[in-house]
Amino acid sequence: MNRAVVLLGGREQLSQLLETAVVRITLAVLFLVPLIFPIAQTGHPFGELKVFVLHLGTLLVTVLWLWQKTLQIHREREINRPIAVFRLLEWLGRSPARWTVVALVVMWIAQIASTALSPLPALSVFGSNEEFPGGNLYDSFALLIVFLIVAFKFRSRERLEQLAWVLIGSATIAAAYGIAQHFGWDPLGDRLEGRVPSSFGNTLSFGAYMAMAVPVSIAISLRKSSADWKLQLIFGLAVALQMAGIWFSASRGPFIGGMIAITLLFLGMVLVRSRAELIRSGLIAGIGLFGAAGIVFIPSSESSDGLATKLSIGSEGTNIGSGETSSDGGGGLSGRIQTWKNTLQPAQSWDVPQEESTLKRIVRPLFGLGPEMFAYSYPLVGDPHPDRHFTAHPHNYPLWILMGQGFVGLALLISSASLVLLSVWLSVKRIRSSVVRQPAVDWMLIAFAAALIGKLVETQVGVARISDLAMTFALAGGLIAITEIINSNVPGSASGERSTKAGFAMSARTMLRATIAGALISTVLAIWLFVGWDVRRLSASLDITFALRESDGSVSLSGLINAQEGAPERRNFTMQLSNLYFVGAQNAWDDNRVDDAQNLILDARKLLVEYERQDPYERNTQLALAKTSSTLVDWGFVEYTDEMRDRYLKLAVLFRTYPSLVSTSATAMARVGDNAMAIELAERAIATEGSTKPWAVAWYAKGAALINTGEFDLAIESLNTAIEKEPKSASARLAHSALAFIYKQRGETELFELHTEAASS
Repeated sequence: MNRAVVLLGGREQLSQLLETAVVRITLAVLFLVPLIFPIAQTGHPFGELKVFVLHLGTLLVTVLWLWQKTLQIHREREINRPIAVFRLLEWLGRSPARWTVVALVVMWIAQIASTALSPLPALSVFGSNEEFPGGNLYDSFALLIVFLIVAFKFRSRERLEQLAWVLIGSATIAAAYGIAQHFGWDPLGDRLEGRVPSSFGNTLSFGAYMAMAVPVSIAISLRKSSADWKLQLIFGLAVALQMAGIWFSASRGPFIGGMIAITLLFLGMVLVRSRAELIRSGLIAGIGLFGAAGIVFIPSSESSDGLATKLSIGSEGTNIGSGETSSDGGGGLSGRIQTWKNTLQPAQSWDVPQEESTLKRIVRPLFGLGPEMFAYSYPLVGDPHPDRHFTAHPHNYPLWILMGQGFVGLALLISSASLVLLSVWLSVKRIRSSVVRQPAVDWMLIAFAAALIGKLVETQVGVARISDLAMTFALAGGLIAITEIINSNVPGSASGERSTKAGFAMSARTMLRATIAGALISTVLAIWLFVGWDVRRLSASLDITFALRESDGSVSLSGLINAQEGAPERRNFTMQLSNLYFVGAQNAWDDNRVDDAQNLILDARKLLVEYERQDPYERNTQLALAKTSSTLVDWGFVEYTDEMRDRYLKLAVLFRTYPSLVSTSATAMARVGDNAMAIELAERAIATEGSTKPWAVAWYAKGAALINTGEFDLAIESLNTAIEKEPKSASARLAHSALAFIYKQRGETELFELHTEAASS
């Protein structure tokens, strides 16, 4: 008997150690994700370390959680406690908070179905666009784990306060760093002019995180400052830094979301707090507001953005991640509205860039295009684009979920948000009607709810990323935990009474074996996934970063090759190495080293073709392959003529709403002698001029094709139109050259000389 007691006590201690480890790892992850970033800005995405830390932490806590559950079942088996396997409906009861847990879990399961239906399932699992981590299946699993851990393991005042402190601490540090950037001091990264991204790499994410932190910072002061004016001043300073961070991010969405969050905070406090506490929180907010104003109006030579400019923010968030532009090309609300309008058109047709079965087309509205497949369907439909700005995100989180996960995913998202808000409202009513106040948690209920609603408002116009999504899911989980505390009989307790009904039961021995097997399998899978994916990719990033720092060209090239071979699925690695080969090929050709030029450009082509197998619709890859084939043809390797034609036709198909690329494809068709297709593509681009801009390149392409067919009069008309549309463009110069050719053939010397001179000038 004594031995049994000792064993049970030892297992209980181990279980508590695992519980503590799960909580502390989760807090560490939430603290580090917003703050950590690579000091070197070359070779890898800005958010790579954030994703690495999130994956490491969530996989680790998942495994520890499962082993803790195994110990719990083993303990219950030894004391002969009945073990119920499935009692979901009984557990749910009438609690909206618990239904929220189910809704989010089901949403992730539905995302698995969306991934299976994706045109590129592997990319939907691990992500296709590294600028926007958080939308793929792997990242979504990590965010779900954050939510579940907080919801189930943070059901005490102490742990919830620790979560609040993590948000406040990380936000204050990030705010201080962002302010330093504004004033020109950035020792850890590249200093930016004007709008500041802090440690987030993006101004929208930075501002959104500050908007969540402000109401929580104001609310926690009620617990800690009391009548101590020094503490009130410290909290006021933290709020000042956070407010100034929102201002310097110059992001309108976070600014509006933060204002709504603060307003809801005070409205909530009116319901559950005393007048004295309300006045004290107002004092903290006032100190923060005046402090922020003082910081904002400090003269700075690093930014010319004035007050009026800040209030009329319209441009996209500055992204220092990959260096690519993936925006809608139009800032402000008008740009967003145009993006949403174009997004709703793919949501009607559900077109994907490949042929698919009738069954997939039928179910696609239910489950969407697949996680992170939006960028591939957006160019297929919608209004023509006047430039080459490519949209990888609709700048609206519900639309993002709709496109990736369909109406099922959107319905589950709306249900989850509604259930959380309903839980908050019911909890507020319970607090107000209760004889016994619960001051330990009521401030957190109001603060977390205000912060979450402010964030939800911001996501209607912003781009949610890992750096702010992790805390968003944590706050949602915190509200679930608070609701469980409030609904319990004893403040701070975890839950209510446990039913004695067995439900769907399993023998203790079988249950234990199943749990151990599940824990072992999960451990192996977690190690395999993290080492095979996250560690491998980070190692490749380090290789390419060190390579780019080398002055020795051979060492640098070797490092780039190792990095690309280590992570061939990384688009930017392939693009960097292939571009290096391409530049080398151009230099060799200029030096009349024909064989070297051919070998190098074929090396570039080989890399691009290999990457194309896993991502056949990626824009930069297709552009590079088209350029490579056209260069080979220009150099006299006529065996690549058919490939050149196919490459440019593919561009015209994949990006049919981009007249600039359609026009370029038309020019390529004229060069390879497919004159009918050249004229067809040129006329498609020309037809968009009423809603976009003049396309001199399209008129030139049409004129060149007409020259090939001998229709000189029509060609002259098209070429002159090209010159009239954009007289100073490269296409106008080419049009002058083509006209000179025509007039030379006709023997019209004066016009020949006129256009020859115009072409040369």
